[in-house]
Amino acid sequence: MFDAPTAARRGILRPVRPATTAIAAACLLVAASCSGESALSLPAAPLTYDAGGITFDYPANWEVLDGITAAEGTLGSGPVVGWLDAAGNLIGLTVQTERVDPPVPPGEERSYLTAAFSRHADEVWGGGVVRDDGGGFVDAGLDGRTALRAAIDHAARGEPLTTTVLAAVEGATIVTVQCQAPTAVFDLVEPRCADVVGSLRVTWSSEDSASGGS
Repeated sequence: MFDAPTAARRGILRPVRPATTAIAAACLLVAASCSGESALSLPAAPLTYDAGGITFDYPANWEVLDGITAAEGTLGSGPVVGWLDAAGNLIGLTVQTERVDPPVPPGEERSYLTAAFSRHADEVWGGGVVRDDGGGFVDAGLDGRTALRAAIDHAARGEPLTTTVLAAVEGATIVTVQCQAPTAVFDLVEPRCADVVGSLRVTWSSEDSASGGS
């Protein structure tokens, strides 16, 4: 029998924390100031990320970052783009794909995502506050799939942060996108994340869904 909480054990929520070895190099991305102000606007000709069945456009003055870790290990299952601020917190976006076992039956995607979020929000975000606004399901919100969206205010390294989570599941694949920035500049960063999400395409294997995703 399909059990959403058990199937969601690995979670759709993982707060992004940079490895300290990546901080100095990432600061060079913003004209050595590490303020990030120059990286808040979307250039006319964005770059394209295309690897591991994930494709999206991202601002040319953002960087694909290595050495970013999460509470439960590395985010090696997907890219991290953006930069690190002076406190060492990510300003940017992560895309993560994971396998779901057992697969989510058609028609049960919303219940799976709801259960996964409810199960892990408190333990993962520890002290964070889920906003009442901006949450809920978004039709065709992630690569044409219905997605669950949530916004969380939390803190790391003494800095107030805001993160939006957008997650969709189909069959045996779950895709999670997190947009994170210091709360003071989040409203400037979120439109750039929305541009990335709008261009995001994921390879959904045919065996992941009875409908044979694309």
